[in-house]
Amino acid sequence: QNLIIANSSVRGGGIAWWSGPPAAIVNNTVADNNASYIGSGIWGQSFSAFTNEALIANNIIVGRDAQTVIECAYFSAADPPLIESNDVYSLLGEAYGLGCIDQTGINGNISADPLFVDPENGDYELGPFSPAIDSGSNAIALLPLKDLNSNVRIVDGDGDGLAIVDIGAYEVQPETTFIDIDILPKSEVNVINLNNKGKIQVSILSTGEFSASNEVNPDLVEFGPAGASASRYKIKDVDRNGLPDMLLYFKIKETGIECGDTE
Repeated sequence: QNLIIANSSVRGGGIAWWSGPPAAIVNNTVADNNASYIGSGIWGQSFSAFTNEALIANNIIVGRDAQTVIECAYFSAADPPLIESNDVYSLLGEAYGLGCIDQTGINGNISADPLFVDPENGDYELGPFSPAIDSGSNAIALLPLKDLNSNVRIVDGDGDGLAIVDIGAYEVQPETTFIDIDILPKSEVNVINLNNKGKIQVSILSTGEFSASNEVNPDLVEFGPAGASASRYKIKDVDRNGLPDMLLYFKIKETGIECGDTE
């Protein structure tokens, strides 16, 4: 989990290794490095004497100018590097060169502009539309628990309800929006009868800056300690401010609410 940028070398401008123990290269961002000969991103050689494969996973590896991004020289056919869920990209050059079969579209590997926030000024975090968001593999054994900014790894960065690790050294954190809700609308005191087998009504209220009907997916809303899902919902102006709210219905028995709960 490193940011490797602006280096120069004859081979392997970002990372180079040869004739050594197998390597594990996981969740790095390698970009804007220069190789005067081969492999502006990664260059590796000669792992045939070892029984374990080299692992290259969940990395963003961007080539410089027209240079090849990854070169794998003299690997044994029985012991090739494992290349999984990487974004290997070059605007003008080839993604994979000597000794490396093109892995684009295989084992989760992609080749697309990672859309860094501001690389010209040293910001290699992922922009909001980066294809690297939620595109890594959660199954990598050496997956870091936090990113280079000390943010928690494996969060739902694209808001689709699935938490998948981002490719690269940084994990995009979902934005938090604070909204108003009304439990048991039209009731001054929110008393819930836990013996009742019925439902609790909960409304998510719209404001001038927030539209519950357009910005909330009712299928992803959870309520109560047990995280109950709504059994049904409807759009209705609950607070009569002229804006459509979302009114959801939750089964009392599924909420996990207990006697004495006040939040």
